[in-house]
Amino acid sequence: MKSVSIGKALAVAVAGSSLILSGCNGGGSDNDEVAATPAEPTPAIEKFFPVVKEAAPGLDGYTIYRPAKLSDVGSKVPVLVWQNGACKKSNHQYWDVLGNIAARGFVVVAYGSNSQPVITESNTVTPTRVWDALNWVTNKASSNSGYELIDSSKIGTFGTSCGGLEALLGGADSRVKSVAALNTGFFDAGTTSSINMGGYSPANMKNLHSPLLFIGGGPYDVAYKQTHSNYDVSTVPTVLAENYQGGHSGLWAGIRYSYTDSTNTVPSAATVDYTITTESINAVVRWFDYTLNGVKSQASYFLGSDCGLCKVSGWSVQSKNF
Repeated sequence: MKSVSIGKALAVAVAGSSLILSGCNGGGSDNDEVAATPAEPTPAIEKFFPVVKEAAPGLDGYTIYRPAKLSDVGSKVPVLVWQNGACKKSNHQYWDVLGNIAARGFVVVAYGSNSQPVITESNTVTPTRVWDALNWVTNKASSNSGYELIDSSKIGTFGTSCGGLEALLGGADSRVKSVAALNTGFFDAGTTSSINMGGYSPANMKNLHSPLLFIGGGPYDVAYKQTHSNYDVSTVPTVLAENYQGGHSGLWAGIRYSYTDSTNTVPSAATVDYTITTESINAVVRWFDYTLNGVKSQASYFLGSDCGLCKVSGWSVQSKNF
């Protein structure tokens, strides 16, 4: 079997799948009345496992990104349900992002078959795509070889742009314990955009019941207004993290925009820089580690004026309801 060096975006066929990434006593007496506090688990951001990309067994039209051996993670493994930008049928353009997240100890269930190419298409919001994945995770997934250790009690939804709306709608399901909405937000009720996207509006935000992370790309992000209006009406613990250099898709495509105007709405240049995607991936990993795995040390990456992400150049963070 061929090995893959860390940091190289290569896919190696392995037994019908694709291996896409590789990688991270105190004494006491019998009379002690207070048990020692259990050590907090190693943060997910400090882990890196070989990852398999494969068709979801028993779930047509979906792709799985997961650690090659779930037993290597050291605990039951949480599940993240992903929805694509433009609500496309293909997740291929995000394989590096989803693979990097899976490498930290998550099973990612992505809409779109493993062989579906990226094509130009425009779809409407279809929340049943999330619900179908949730049903598979909770009812069928663990019966498949290699999936016995998934933790169906720890499920998050996430997605970008149109797919972010699907993630938000899926977040209303009681099985979902955390949501990450990337470069997205519901349009105002009654507007043409809202009607064209299924008639959903910020009123749907009231259906959420679990912690929510918004990540946005600043005023040049076409979802900027929606992200902020949705954040404003959110009633669950919510974080809004933004990098104005990201625009609408630069955070996930490795592009930094620079501006000469004071409103940051007209870019003067675009530079290929994958570090902005690494920063965005790290934020998603830390978010789900905090809200699904309960790794409390990751809270400081988002909360407080001196938060970890606040210290990363270009990023601003605000939070509410914690």
